[in-house]
Amino acid sequence: MRNLLLIVALVLVAAGSFLFAPRPAGAEDYWGTYIQLSPRAGFILNYDSYGYIGAAARPEALLQAGEVRQSRPLYVLLGTVLGYPLRALLTPRVSAETVQSHFWNASPVPVPLPDLIGFYPAFVLLNFGVLTASLWLFSWLYPRLTAGRGQAVVMYGLMVFMASSQITKAFFWTAHQQMFCFFTPLFCLFLLLQFRHKPLQTGRLAVLALALGVLPLLYGNFVLVLPCLWYAMWRHASGRFSPTLLGRGVMVAAAFLLPTLAWVLVLKLRGVTYYNHEMVRFRQLVWLLDLAQQPAAEWLPTLWSKLREFSQTLIGIAFFLLVLPLLGLLTRLQRVKTLVSQPWPEVVFLLVLFGSFLVALGYYNQRLTFTLVPLLLCGAALLLSRLPARFQPAMIALVAISWHLYNVWSYGPFS
Repeated sequence: MRNLLLIVALVLVAAGSFLFAPRPAGAEDYWGTYIQLSPRAGFILNYDSYGYIGAAARPEALLQAGEVRQSRPLYVLLGTVLGYPLRALLTPRVSAETVQSHFWNASPVPVPLPDLIGFYPAFVLLNFGVLTASLWLFSWLYPRLTAGRGQAVVMYGLMVFMASSQITKAFFWTAHQQMFCFFTPLFCLFLLLQFRHKPLQTGRLAVLALALGVLPLLYGNFVLVLPCLWYAMWRHASGRFSPTLLGRGVMVAAAFLLPTLAWVLVLKLRGVTYYNHEMVRFRQLVWLLDLAQQPAAEWLPTLWSKLREFSQTLIGIAFFLLVLPLLGLLTRLQRVKTLVSQPWPEVVFLLVLFGSFLVALGYYNQRLTFTLVPLLLCGAALLLSRLPARFQPAMIALVAISWHLYNVWSYGPFS
């Protein structure tokens, strides 16, 4: 309970601080609506918020052709479940005129004001819940990453780099799904560690795959749970492929994909063709199929262009990409041996998996690449546990506080 309370406090302090960050100088610097709470406080309501709020208020829209949120129905429905009670509670107590006149700088408001008053807080609560769950997952992982050698101050210090980040700054106070960039990689690592020493019986694995197959209907990159299941099966098979392993892998894939196929079927029965906005508009993943239809001479130049474009997004996580090798060098100089119980193979596998997935998306943005940061922090925890512990708490605390202050005082990002 104490751990959870500290995590909640960390989230509230970090997110609350960003309300007092420098406001945008002009509308060209952000994509959304600036909500001014006071002369010194405010936040950006991303334009995507209106789509989430509108769909949550009228979830039947998910069954309409071309609905932008159709590929993520469960997240919208979570907003529905939270939003309707909040609308009933808040609408009689919050004046729509007050919201319009004091907090809004755009007219007309793109969604009905009662929906904004009730469903906007619902999505902020979802952001709070996902970020808190992510940090709690990290606290569960930390003693397993460090083989019990970690220190609490170091653990909370590492959490600051997630609670106070460009992602939290730009998306915590808006209706968006970006908080899952913290949760998904940590959840995948949680699964792999759970499976590390447990026998994977075929029947139970199929049931688990079916249950986990619901998650891609919540957020797209949960599809990476499937290769995590395959990896766990391969590890239990001592890294050897066999017809039996292949058959189990196909069965697990079929069970995992079943919930999505069922959703597509529901839409089909209503005469609606399933619509994935990310694939249609941004050609995420399917750009590879587009490329295959082009002359072979264009393949290498296109791939090189994509890799170069992706590499530019690594600037946003350059701090973590530099610190991790530095810590690795220090462990080499200290001649500290890797502990057998430390889950290096799982962390490295997930870094490769998520990195490959981000490259394969074909649509690149620093906020998406930040998905690697929780895994890099796990790597940092592994390395720090092998270094002398005497000065670590003070060093990590100083760096974490400096990181937070820099994020609060720096200009942007806003969306």
